[in-house]
Amino acid sequence: MNNKRLFLTGLIQAAGLTVYCTLVSLIFVYGKNIFGNTPGLWASAVFLIIFAMSALICALITLGYPVYVYLRDNDINTAARIAVYTAGWLFLFTLIMLAARVLL
Repeated sequence: MNNKRLFLTGLIQAAGLTVYCTLVSLIFVYGKNIFGNTPGLWASAVFLIIFAMSALICALITLGYPVYVYLRDNDINTAARIAVYTAGWLFLFTLIMLAARVLL
């Protein structure tokens, strides 16, 4: 894989993760409107299940393809570069979202 394709793969993975996290955040923000006022055991259980599922999905989005590349090609350098590019893009997206929050 050339460096440009690895860079683009990192961008796509980071963008997908950013969109996913934003959608989950919308569920948390508008949860009362969606599920009603359900305090207690059930709300806590659903929150923890969504949190655990979200961690799994985030790990798959971020690390799934690098692990696949490593297992398929036995190329740790390419897999590591994809993971580093993804982390870099995520950091950039985080800065953009924080700046948008401060400026808007």
